[in-house]
Amino acid sequence: MTLKQNYEHVEKLKAELDEKKKLLEQTKNRGVANERREQALKHQQMSAKMNKDLGQKNQIINQIRDLKNELNEKTLANAEKEYVEKFVRKTVYEKTQQDVRKYRAVLDSAIMTFHAKRMQTINNLLKKYWTEIYKGNDIDSIQIRTDNADTVPGAGQKVKIDTGKATRKVYNYRYVI
Repeated sequence: MTLKQNYEHVEKLKAELDEKKKLLEQTKNRGVANERREQALKHQQMSAKMNKDLGQKNQIINQIRDLKNELNEKTLANAEKEYVEKFVRKTVYEKTQQDVRKYRAVLDSAIMTFHAKRMQTINNLLKKYWTEIYKGNDIDSIQIRTDNADTVPGAGQKVKIDTGKATRKVYNYRYVI
């Protein structure tokens, strides 16, 4: 080979090398372009997700603001205070009812004890006066008996006593010989 041929051969090789470089660049550019497209798609997806999250955040902030405004309205501004007040009133009312029931039971018991003592006193006086006044042999004494209000007395022996407007108690009296 001659020098001239070698130069021509080198020129061919350089041209071939340039073509290969262009081809390599195009291939690289295609890969970069593909990667660029992928990165752009990822960026778009992340941007969409970020916008969605920002929208949700703004929506939650608006809801919080609306709820705060609602809580500051007159109807709800003192709701907790009013609830506590009503709860205390209800509790006091229930406790008062329980106390009144207990006191009523104690008072009823005291009245019944007083009544029994008075009836005993009346029966003692009846016996004393009966023996002093009545001189017959057939009846030794008379007494007044009170039956429980739940028992049913005989005919003509029922006496009602009104002990209050709310409830009526029935005391059954009968005389015994």
